[in-house]
Amino acid sequence: MKNLILILILFAIFIFSSCQKNDLNYVGKITEQDFSKCVCCGGFLLKIDNNQYNIFEQNLPSNNLDLKNAKLPMKVSLNFTIPTSGCENFIEVQKIRKR
Repeated sequence: MKNLILILILFAIFIFSSCQKNDLNYVGKITEQDFSKCVCCGGFLLKIDNNQYNIFEQNLPSNNLDLKNAKLPMKVSLNFTIPTSGCENFIEVQKIRKR
């Protein structure tokens, strides 16, 4: 009986520890690389709702996204802020994960 209880407790711990908390508030799609040559261009184009933003791969938080070799478009979940100065179309990504 003690073994059964122990197995049930370990199973419950395993199930609850493998649940992933959804802490990302936005869903977007990285559509393509932006090869434009202007002050507020470059990086990759990211569409969130009906808005299009630019992101630089090197400015992303450490993750496993290899955008230069990725098959685009790529759906992602992310958290971001819009900087108060500089180019309005570039966003600061705090967290990002492929969907």
